[in-house]
Amino acid sequence: MVIKGSSRGQTKSNTRELANHLLSSENEKVRVLQLDGVSSDNLHDGLEEMRLLSLGSRTRKCLYHSSINITAEEAKDMTDERWLEAVSELETELGLTGHQKAIVIHNKKGREHCHIVWNRVHPETLKATSMSWNYRKHEEVSRRMEERWSLTPVMGVHTRPEDEDRPIAKATHQDWQSASRTGVTIEEIQVILRECWEQSDCGVSFIQACHTHRITVCNGKRGIIVVDWMGTPHSISRRLKKKAAEVKTKLADINISDLPSVEAVQSAIRTGNPSSNKNTEVNNMTIEDKQKLRGIRPTKKTKGKQPTPEERLKHWVELGFSGEIGKGAIWIHFSNNISFKDTGDRIEIYGPPTDEAIQCMLDAARMHGWEAIEFFGDEDFKSRACRLASLMEPPLPVVGYELPEHLKKTLDIPNDTTKPEPGTAPEQVPTNTLR
Repeated sequence: MVIKGSSRGQTKSNTRELANHLLSSENEKVRVLQLDGVSSDNLHDGLEEMRLLSLGSRTRKCLYHSSINITAEEAKDMTDERWLEAVSELETELGLTGHQKAIVIHNKKGREHCHIVWNRVHPETLKATSMSWNYRKHEEVSRRMEERWSLTPVMGVHTRPEDEDRPIAKATHQDWQSASRTGVTIEEIQVILRECWEQSDCGVSFIQACHTHRITVCNGKRGIIVVDWMGTPHSISRRLKKKAAEVKTKLADINISDLPSVEAVQSAIRTGNPSSNKNTEVNNMTIEDKQKLRGIRPTKKTKGKQPTPEERLKHWVELGFSGEIGKGAIWIHFSNNISFKDTGDRIEIYGPPTDEAIQCMLDAARMHGWEAIEFFGDEDFKSRACRLASLMEPPLPVVGYELPEHLKKTLDIPNDTTKPEPGTAPEQVPTNTLR
């Protein structure tokens, strides 16, 4: 059993993104197993209720999001009662008994796992529970559950036997997510970097060797790192499985101030800058690729003067993102592997369209003054985008696409509210999620 967790939920946007993630259609099945201590009957409103309660305290990150994972084979024997038992055990260990919580069960690729969101702020005392030493607490609960249910034991850093070496993860969770989104595997980068390392005898030759493989050596927050051709940063010592001191010694001849920043390299990749030494997706787009673009465009704008590029960029900055104004469009950096191209009459997404990214496009469209929108792209993208647009408050009218019947039934949306006539807006419907 593996338990992970972290504090989050600083703003209304963070809370909404977490709810969207927990209800994401990327999962084959989603069940809200329990909403405890809140008056709302759906996840979005429940988490927002937790956040509003926390405003009476001094904490900035009021929500604690945790996940409980076991193997696919072991998950077949899990029942709702067992999930609740594991949650109760973890809740007691973390000191969150009596706090508001939401429990969501995911089934992804045939494996069931559990997500829990607690409000760190107690509803009566308005004091936030400290989450110090939470990693050790996660492992202690995991070991107890493994013994109780005869699950496959997992070696933990804090609960390992004294004679065992500290286990080192092959890659972080963020590394695995990046590899999944870009298709550039950790193993591929390891092979390339190992070859470059063995071919070079100093830092300068290492830079040149990396350059031939479309990898850029950069000035990172914690020293010298590399960025691959898709914009994902990598730790040299972690990928080469070498000590940081050894890497520092070999690269000692490099003047770190002469290296480009990670942000500059990622920006060049997003904008398809010809001066970049990488063949990016944006720069090498074929006609077939352009036909597969995903995004949104307005069918009706607000009357009067339309936002200038500077004003549109300001809207994105207010949403918490950075960007730059290019030729005919502005480019917005969302994550290492996702960016937006905003031309004023459409917003295109480059990279895997996660629910969080789609929601940001919809938020930007509303700030731009788009009163109704339509989508372009594949069926999966349109379905997810239309669902998220219907969940906005008030819902963002969508033209030319209708949600599948099973999603409208799940969201309690009447049949005539998701397909308005061009130039008209439908009646507002209540924002509901899974019941």
